[in-house]
Amino acid sequence: MHYGPLLGDRTNKCFLFVRDMAREAGADPGTPNSHYMLPLPPFAGQWADPNYNIPGWSVLGPDDTPEPGDVVAQRLGYSDASGHVMIVGDHNTFIGTGDLPGKDPGTIEQIPYRDFLGPPMYRNDPTFSRGPLVYRRWVGP
Repeated sequence: MHYGPLLGDRTNKCFLFVRDMAREAGADPGTPNSHYMLPLPPFAGQWADPNYNIPGWSVLGPDDTPEPGDVVAQRLGYSDASGHVMIVGDHNTFIGTGDLPGKDPGTIEQIPYRDFLGPPMYRNDPTFSRGPLVYRRWVGP
């Protein structure tokens, strides 16, 4: 998958990856946004806002256990993005796209389940703003 021609090679694409994977599984998140009149799916910050309605998707509560295929998102203090969004994978992992050091932007990555979806360099930085992880599950239209 390469989204460079769509939004530019150095722009964030995690929300497009999640859209594509959800669609393949029959769980379309819709297109509430646009860019130059091109319809786009929910951005990472919208997935991460528990008060933002994504039709067909339910926000998991504190007593719910995330399962593979659920979506996880977090608001992060990036200057060029509203956060990061990934898919819950097997064996306590998250799967998505990112900009890992030494990798091409948009490379698919699998990271261990944790409380922070941002790049490792910001993990222990108390000045980098971050919200809680928000999980969503497809419940249908």
